Amino acid sequence: MKLHSYRKNLFHQSPVNWQEYFINDQMMYSPRSTPYTRTTFPESLHFHDYYEILLYLDGDVRYICETNSFIPERGDVLVVPPGCLHTSRINADKTQYTRHVFYLYPSAFDSFGGSALFDFLQTEKGRPFIATLSGSALDQTLLLTDQLRTALSSDEPDDKALAQALVVCLFHIFNRQAGRNPRTDTLFPQNVVDIQKYLDDHFTEIAGVSEVAAHFFYSREYVSRLFKRYLNTTVADYVLKRRISYSQMLISSGLPLIDACFQSGFGSVSTFIRAFRSITGMTPSAYRKKALSVSK
Repeated sequence: MKLHSYRKNLFHQSPVNWQEYFINDQMMYSPRSTPYTRTTFPESLHFHDYYEILLYLDGDVRYICETNSFIPERGDVLVVPPGCLHTSRINADKTQYTRHVFYLYPSAFDSFGGSALFDFLQTEKGRPFIATLSGSALDQTLLLTDQLRTALSSDEPDDKALAQALVVCLFHIFNRQAGRNPRTDTLFPQNVVDIQKYLDDHFTEIAGVSEVAAHFFYSREYVSRLFKRYLNTTVADYVLKRRISYSQMLISSGLPLIDACFQSGFGSVSTFIRAFRSITGMTPSAYRKKALSVSK
């Protein structure tokens, strides 16, 4: 199963010092320590239909998720729910960005009744920060991630089983630490938040940036500048990604593709297919097959 097909579509080449391991068909783990400059940093507002869990360790970056923006601290654990528009942004001319990332569906541990390990995933949409690991909790987590990489790099069958056990231990820590050492995220300026909320409420019917600007009595240029400054995207791109994300939810719920097309705000099936493929790297019908395989 191509769990991270959309994320792969963001990059034209594999970034330096990325390792990727499939724990099972529902979960992928990736330790990363990447040297970046402002030019090479792959900033792009995006979404996916699975959870992203990120343990931040180092790097001069800022995280943006929905209307929230904050600078992480070592040991921060973030959870980005499915459908959340998010990105990260480099703050310096260059930095070494180090983190551990998990991509997963909540069914990843269903085979052995481990759903309780995902209680911490129930974070408020748009507020991904859940905890800061420190002291023994962080030390234990880093020891487990080192052991996990070693086990996943091995060809021995029993090491693959060990990797599963180590992931369970990691998620046990995340679950136990959720809600500890909370910090307040920084909201975008109120006018940006208001525009985002308007787009989120009306993305299936909005015709373009002129309509948004007229609603708030702003100029088109002013709205465009706000989105470029705070989200590094355009209103059209934001609306398109909202529509595709919503269509994924509709398709996963079993709605026929043609209904998902028009209920998401597309005017024709051909436009829908073309947009869906440009964003996700697959057609709606291929996504439906993938979604059905996940739900089984």
